[in-house]
Order: sequence, then C-alpha cells, then structure tokens
Amino acid sequence: MLYLHTLLLTFYISCVEPVTIQPMANSMTKKIGDGQSTARITCQVSSASYVHWYVQKKNEGLKKILYISNNGIPESGIDTTKYKPEKRSDDYILNIYRLTDEDKGTYYCASWYSTHWYKPAQTLTTLNYLMFVFQACSCCFCVCCKSQCIYKIFGTGTELILTDKTLKQPEVTTFITPGEHVERTEVAVYLCSLQNFFPGVIKVAWNKDGSDEELESEQGEIIHNIASDTYSLSTWITVVKSNLDNTFICKYKHETTSGRWEKKILKIEYATEYYTQNKTCIDNYEISAGDVHVYPTTFRAVQLIYSMLLLKSFMYCPLLIFVKNKLK
Repeated sequence: MLYLHTLLLTFYISCVEPVTIQPMANSMTKKIGDGQSTARITCQVSSASYVHWYVQKKNEGLKKILYISNNGIPESGIDTTKYKPEKRSDDYILNIYRLTDEDKGTYYCASWYSTHWYKPAQTLTTLNYLMFVFQACSCCFCVCCKSQCIYKIFGTGTELILTDKTLKQPEVTTFITPGEHVERTEVAVYLCSLQNFFPGVIKVAWNKDGSDEELESEQGEIIHNIASDTYSLSTWITVVKSNLDNTFICKYKHETTSGRWEKKILKIEYATEYYTQNKTCIDNYEISAGDVHVYPTTFRAVQLIYSMLLLKSFMYCPLLIFVKNKLK
C-alpha cells in the first residue's frame, strides 16, 4: 500500500497543451492557364509537433499529401516540384505548383493531439494527484495505448477551385415579416437572400447587434444557376415579438471579402399602435432600397389571380379536347 501511495505521488497523468487550429479560408480560386499557377493554402496551428496535409477530391476519400514538423522540416521523399510545405510562426503553408484540373478538391490540415505520462517537478498531495487524474481522464476520450492517448484534429478545409471565371460578390437582399402578420403570430421572420455569387463556397451566420454570439438560424441549400454559373443562398431567423426592438445582423464570409465578415443590418420598425391604427398605410408601404416588405394583401391578390387563371385553364381544357375530337 505504501509503495502504491508513493507511486501515486510520483507520477500522474496530465494533458499537454491542446492543439488548436484556426478556421481556414473557405475557398481559393485560381485561373486555369499554362500550368504555371501556384496555390498557397494557409492553416494556423498552435502547439503542434507535426502538421499533416490532406486532400479530398470529388467522390473520393481523404488522401494524405505530406507532413511537416514544427521545426519546419518537411517529410522526406515528397515531390517538391509539385508540393512544398512551409512554416512561419504558427502559419503552416502548403504550396501547390503547376496547377491542373487534377488539383481541384478540398485541402485540410491536421495535427495529432496527445496526452502522456510524465514526472512532476515536485511531490504532489494525494488530493492534487486525484484532481490531475480526473482532468487527464476527462480529455482521454481518444484511443489510448499504454501511457499515451492520441487523436487527430482537422481544420475546416479550403476548397481549391480552378476556373476562367472572375470572382463575384453576393448581392444581398433582406426580407422582414410585415407588422400585420406579427400581430397575429407573435413572431417575425428575418430573411437574408444572397444572390449571384461566385464561387459557390460561402459561410453565413446571424448575431444580435452588440453581441458576437452566433444565433440559431436556418439555411437553404446553395442553388447553382447554370445559365449564369453563379450561386444563390437564403438564410433566416425567427424572432419573437418581445425581441423585435433589437437589431439583427446577417453576415457572410466569401472569397471576395478576403476572410472578413461582410454584414447586413436588419431592424424592424415595430410599434403595436402604429400597425393597429394605420393598416391602410402599411398595406401601401413604400419599399425601401435593399429591404422588401411583403404584405398580406399582396399575397391575397396573387392567390386570387392564380386561382382565376387555374379555373380558366380547367374550363378551356375540356373545350379544346372536344374541338380536337370533332376535327378528327
């Protein structure tokens, strides 16, 4: 028992400083030319011993390219005329030379994170030992082998796009539920529509003005407009009536924004008495630039016109069939 107690006071498990990988650029677009173009994909990693680079091409699994140590020493035996890794401080850079269509894909950086046994600099009390064991076990949710636990974490990935097209920034339009609808349902929908952007890789988020906390939102699929070879996306949040005094921000990151968030501010000018006493004025509200307010009377008019056209088509259809049969 004394031997065991001495052992517990001498050795304990601890997690090393965790590896952290910052979000990577969503995409990188390069021109298809004479095969002389070069792509430089950057990944910011701290506390890593080695950084590995992978590529995932369309309809294929992950494929390892190479690795580089935190001393800047690359893996031996790699084709340096095609791939060359670099390290500058915490920035790990993968250079891809002589780009061709075969290089299209999403590139990921990754690093092993591990925990291990080590001898402390000073003797620990039993209580401190138990606390360290608890901390170590809480982080060892990976594959453990004797004295070490290891697992690999990946960056968000950068999609490499090769094309002759030029970049195009999203055209942003915002929609807000009309006040009459809010009166009935007690909620408002804020919608952000991003149209005609290229490439079709984009990140969208919502937050309340003055807060960096990302709000829960919904997002449609990215739609490819084949005719113009551009992309569109819609995202929206649902806000309860009691929060309508707040200002909400729809923001996006696209290759055209150089890694920065581009923001669109939405605020509904809501007042119960105004909407109750001025419904006629609301129904004919002048649409402001960039913000479209669609009112219930508009929906009712469209529905009525559509119903009339549908009824008309039903009336003409039997008549046309009758005339056709008579002409035979």
